[in-house]
Amino acid sequence: LESLPYVPEAIFNNIERKQDLCLEGTREALLQEIYEWADSDQEQPLLWLSGWAGTGKSTIGVTVARKYEEKGRLGASFLFSKGKGNSESAMKFVATVAYQLAQKSSLIKDSICKTLEKDRDIVNKSLSDQWHQLILKPMSDLPDDEGKAPYILVIDALDECEESRIRDIQTILFENQSNHLRVLVTSRPNLDPSFQPASGPGCQSHSIVLHNIATDIVERDILKFLEHHLAKLRPDWPGTERINRLVQMASGLFIWAATASRYVTSGGGALAERRLRKVLDNDICPNSPEGSLDDIYITVLRDSIPANWSDEERRVCCYSLRQYLGSIVVLFEQMSPHSLYKIMEVNPDKKAEIEVHELLRNIRAILDVPEGKDEKRTVFRLHHPSLRGFLLDANRCTDMEFHVDKKQAHRTLLDGCLQLLSQTLKRDICGLEASGIFDRTPDQLRIEHLLPPEVQYACLYWVKHLQQSGYVVQENDTIYQFINEHLLHWLEALNWMGKGHDALEALRCLDSLTIQNKRSGVSILIKSLIRFTQRNLDILTEAPLQLYSRTLPFAPRRSPVCKKDKRDALHSVRSLPKFYGGWARFIRRKKRN
Repeated sequence: LESLPYVPEAIFNNIERKQDLCLEGTREALLQEIYEWADSDQEQPLLWLSGWAGTGKSTIGVTVARKYEEKGRLGASFLFSKGKGNSESAMKFVATVAYQLAQKSSLIKDSICKTLEKDRDIVNKSLSDQWHQLILKPMSDLPDDEGKAPYILVIDALDECEESRIRDIQTILFENQSNHLRVLVTSRPNLDPSFQPASGPGCQSHSIVLHNIATDIVERDILKFLEHHLAKLRPDWPGTERINRLVQMASGLFIWAATASRYVTSGGGALAERRLRKVLDNDICPNSPEGSLDDIYITVLRDSIPANWSDEERRVCCYSLRQYLGSIVVLFEQMSPHSLYKIMEVNPDKKAEIEVHELLRNIRAILDVPEGKDEKRTVFRLHHPSLRGFLLDANRCTDMEFHVDKKQAHRTLLDGCLQLLSQTLKRDICGLEASGIFDRTPDQLRIEHLLPPEVQYACLYWVKHLQQSGYVVQENDTIYQFINEHLLHWLEALNWMGKGHDALEALRCLDSLTIQNKRSGVSILIKSLIRFTQRNLDILTEAPLQLYSRTLPFAPRRSPVCKKDKRDALHSVRSLPKFYGGWARFIRRKKRN
């Protein structure tokens, strides 16, 4: 069972997650409808909860998960989230669900283990094959007369999944025919229309649309929410009239109410009155609930900059805020302050580092910011994913001082990743050659020490940042120079991290980014490296240092990678084979032998 490649961070009560439950006394009718569906024996095993950003989908999903976890009926949960390696998470979706289900029933566990013993490669097959073998088959093995109510599977924010995988997951969810499993899915209402669930006789799904719930019901819940949180400053503050105005401004969005209350209360009693007036002064009629949310985001961002600063100080401050907040919203995985500042080159200037962290602390109403700038275990988190969409959309973030250019943000991270790797990577980074133990694997703690989180992130994602930046690799630019000088060191590091297969995918991506320069030196070099990696992947995975001693010396001499790096490997062998051809001729000769 431990061989299942599951994603612990996707489980609703994982220690890394911060997720609120519905406030007691709110969402009562809606939750009751969901609980009745979960507890009934009707033939509608799929419930689809959709709604605009900020309508409270995730909070409802987690509240349901918590209730059925306490009742012993939560089969599994999977919470999708951008910025958490969502591409890899999507491929591990079924395995993560199966791993959790196996903890709930010995019968399910035994069935899954038998499947894994029979087909060890099942986790690398299509999601449909995985779903049928690891989920539906074990559930079908449960006796119908077991007398237990069905297990509940909660899937949150499916729209945050990697776009190319959403359709696959939708397909398998609609194939759920097990009487022992009910599936609750939350998403925004913008998924592929051909897969939208529909209610009606004979339908295998039931749907609830949050933004279609009666306005008076939603506003009553938001009123309770605001009264509860604002009263933490002092009882009966800020008064019925002003709270009612806040309810109207929320336009049915719980995320607006949550953001506004955090903004008002985070400054303490001294600032609360001023901040409340600032929010209320924005009491204009937005064109949509999204417009209302945009207004509160702009208010928080503008208020993070002291009003008594000069124009030049404001310009520098806005640039720093845009640069760092922009990097946070486009990261492929969440990152701690320590790691982010390492990549963003802040460390040499300690004063600047402190100022940046304090600046980010000023926007805690919209961004969860760890206490200390040197924090390594706690990461930056968006309070709500709608902030990402707001910052990246110039039509929504109309104040250009805060609008984030997506391509430029990726380019900033690309430059930081390459500089960090250029300073860090080297041959035999774990120091095994010096001790004469070429084939021994260093312990995990040593690998994590020599390849800390920011270096591992840079190794895994610099090519993706390059791809998203829209930049095309040119001969003799900084990217070409990095490839030319550190490519083998990068391959070694990836293999120590257990990510050797990612190198081949990254190299192919690099090749596509040089398509306009097919005959250039960089294109030829990358193609040679693809062939080199394909040829030696198994060796590199088992013993990364063999990259230098067992593979490189025997590569064809006309290969660019050979011309560049062979000298570095000469001391590893006494003599070299005299083969002067290129890769194609080399591979044909090896096949004949």
